[in-house]
Amino acid sequence: MAMSALIDRFAREAERSDARVHRDLAWAQIATLALELAGEAGRIAVAPAATVPAELLERLGARAFIPAEAGAASATADVAVGIVRARVAVAETGSVLLVEETLADRAVSMLSRTLIALVAPGDLHPDLFALRALLAPASGRAPAYAALVTGPSRTADIERSLTIGVQGPSAVHVVLLR
Repeated sequence: MAMSALIDRFAREAERSDARVHRDLAWAQIATLALELAGEAGRIAVAPAATVPAELLERLGARAFIPAEAGAASATADVAVGIVRARVAVAETGSVLLVEETLADRAVSMLSRTLIALVAPGDLHPDLFALRALLAPASGRAPAYAALVTGPSRTADIERSLTIGVQGPSAVHVVLLR
């Protein structure tokens, strides 16, 4: 499947689950998106393992922070925007795979009200079979935390009423990097 068709399929499936997909953004555009989503005073948490360039952090300014492992949950609880790096995006389902080795990374992905998941160009795969090798590495050691995220968090556990954002972010934006 051609890359453009793969991207189109991913975007279509992700948007069916209420995620927003942003294609081919530069770091300055990602900073603008994060600041807009955070609102005037909202804080922005950047996962330690996200490996973003200094340019992004500079553009985000004093509102952005990288949480330390100690106290990560309290530092990121209910933060306006969290920025993480997805290991893989799956076109078949419109999902992103988050593989996190630390609690600080996990806190950003789970406790932020809005999640921005960054996906590198080569990390978009056609189907779920691509995940097998990532979740069962040759070393035999599974990742500390792994989540397949398909749109905003939803649950109907509370009186069978659909609720968004109870068990994770209430909005998900996937950025397909240049």
